[in-house]
Amino acid sequence: MFTRRGSGRLVDDVDSISDGPNGNMAEAWIYGVLCAGLIAALGIYNIVARHGWWFRMQGRPGFRGNGELFMVVDGTTAAWLGAAIISTALTIHFHSFWGNHPRLSRYYQPLKFVGITAMCVTFTVFGVLSFRQAALG
Repeated sequence: MFTRRGSGRLVDDVDSISDGPNGNMAEAWIYGVLCAGLIAALGIYNIVARHGWWFRMQGRPGFRGNGELFMVVDGTTAAWLGAAIISTALTIHFHSFWGNHPRLSRYYQPLKFVGITAMCVTFTVFGVLSFRQAALG
């Protein structure tokens, strides 16, 4: 697309994410069901328990840190993190499983678009809430 495939750069690997599914049903079950299911389970836990963790924004303006890699989020912030994680899992599921399934493949692009849009919205809300939580203590 925008990069040359033969260069072996990380950008090339990231660019290949936008490629369509390859029709391999074994990959569909591994990535689209197993991996997406494990990711979704983490999101469900965050919503139900109202507790989770996320990467600390160490060294960013407005963040107080104690040198730890992760920050704990609770309450509504954890629920929004859970929703963001679930939308990520759904996007992976739609791309990997629906995209590789012979009868469902025509629906995977619109559903993947919905999943990516949900990811953008939920991660934005989570970011605002976690910034407020981290900045205000």
